[in-house]
Amino acid sequence: MFPLEQARIAIQQGDREKARTILASLVKTEPQNSNAWLLLAEVLDNPQQASYCRERAQSILKSQAAQNVVSNKIEISPIKPSNDGNKKIQAKCPFCAELIPSDAVVCPYCGRNMSNQAAQVMNSPQRLQPKTIASSPVNKQSSYGTNVFLAILVGIILVCGFIFLMEALEGVSTPDVRYEVIGSSNSANILWFNAQGGIEQGDYNLPFRKNFSFSNGEYASLVATSYDSGSVTCQIWVNDKLWKESTSSGAYSVVSCNGIIGQP
Repeated sequence: MFPLEQARIAIQQGDREKARTILASLVKTEPQNSNAWLLLAEVLDNPQQASYCRERAQSILKSQAAQNVVSNKIEISPIKPSNDGNKKIQAKCPFCAELIPSDAVVCPYCGRNMSNQAAQVMNSPQRLQPKTIASSPVNKQSSYGTNVFLAILVGIILVCGFIFLMEALEGVSTPDVRYEVIGSSNSANILWFNAQGGIEQGDYNLPFRKNFSFSNGEYASLVATSYDSGSVTCQIWVNDKLWKESTSSGAYSVVSCNGIIGQP
C-alpha cells in the first residue's frame, strides 16, 4: 500500500498523529508530491504550518502547469523489463515523473488520471492526405472568363473567412470561466486561483460555484478536500464547456484541476 493511501486510512480512523508522521516522511522523499502537501496541511494543528503546506502544493501545481505549456507533447519513457517475468513494465508518470505500472489508470503518487492522456491522443484530429484531382482540358476561348470568375470567387471566400475569423477571435479573447465543486459530500475545503492571480480559500457547502472572466494564457487552478466519506468532483468550465475535471471519494480525499486558459 502506498504512503498516501496509508495516510488517508489513518485520517479516516482518527489517527492524525500517524497520518502526520507518514505524510511528513513522504514530503521529504517526494517534495514535488502536491497531494501529500495538501493532505499534510489538513492534519497539522499549527495554522502557519498548514498554510505553508498549502502554498507549497499550489507552487508545485503552478510549476507543473507551466512545464506542460512549454512541452507541446508528453513523453513517456518506457523502462526496459527485467529478466524477472513477474515484474510489470513501468513508465514515468507525465505529471510527477514517478515510476508507475505502464497500464496504470491512476498515478498512485500524484493521483492524476492517466486515461485522460490516452483520450487526448485518440481524439486528436488525424492529418488528411490531399487527393489529386485530375484537371480537364480548358477551352482556350473561355479560359480568360473562367480565370476572372475564379479570382472573384477566391476574393469573396477570403473576405468571408477573414470576417468569420475576427468574430471568432473577439468571442474567445476573454472567455468566461466557472469553477464548480460537486458531489455527495456535504462540504469541502476549497482553494482556487482568481482572475487577478491571487489565491482564495475557505470551507464551503456543496455544490460550490464561482464565475470569472479570464484572459487566454492565464493560469486557472481549483483544489478541493472532502470532509466526509462521500464523493467530491472539481470542474473548470470555459464558455459553458467542460474543460478540466477530477473526481475522488472518501474522507479527506483531494481533487485538483488546473491549466492555462486557451490551452487543451
